[in-house]
Amino acid sequence: MHKTIRVLIADDSSLARGLLRAILEEETDIEVVGEARHGQEAVEMTQLFRPDLVTMDLNMPVMDGMRAISTIMHQKAVPILVVSNESDAEKAYEPCS
Repeated sequence: MHKTIRVLIADDSSLARGLLRAILEEETDIEVVGEARHGQEAVEMTQLFRPDLVTMDLNMPVMDGMRAISTIMHQKAVPILVVSNESDAEKAYEPCS
C-alpha cells in the first residue's frame, strides 16, 4: 500500500503553478492539495492542509519565499523544495536576517 504524497505549490506565476501541477499530477501517488500565490498564503495553507511537501518560489509578493520558509519551519517543519530561477535560488544560500 502506497502513501499519497500531499503537495502544496507556492508560486506567484499561474503558469509556473500550472506546469508544476501538471508534472506532479502525472504521478499516481502525488496529490496537489493547494496552490498559494504568495508566501503568506503558503504559510496559511501549510497550516490548513498539512502537506507532506511544499514547493516554494522565492520571489513572490506580500511575503517572499525565504520569509515564508522561515515562518513555516518555525511553526511546524515541513520539507520544502525551492523551485525558482537561478538568480533567485542564490538567495537560498544567504544567511537569514
